[in-house]
Amino acid sequence: MSKVFSKKITPMCAHCVHGLKCNNVNLVVCGKKGVMDSTDSCRKFKYDPIGRTPKPITVIPKYTKSDFEL
Repeated sequence: MSKVFSKKITPMCAHCVHGLKCNNVNLVVCGKKGVMDSTDSCRKFKYDPIGRTPKPITVIPKYTKSDFEL
């Protein structure tokens, strides 16, 4: 849980309260600055944890007993 609520969050318009994602993945409509690139940021950045899309879960492969034999 500490990774999700880390204090070291890189400011990005894609994770800001003021930003709305466009159909184009790389653009964000900001209520303060207008149309911005999703990786840009400004002084009005305020983190929105609900707006962030989580990373996909990696599936752990099934191992057999023969995988651990020498």
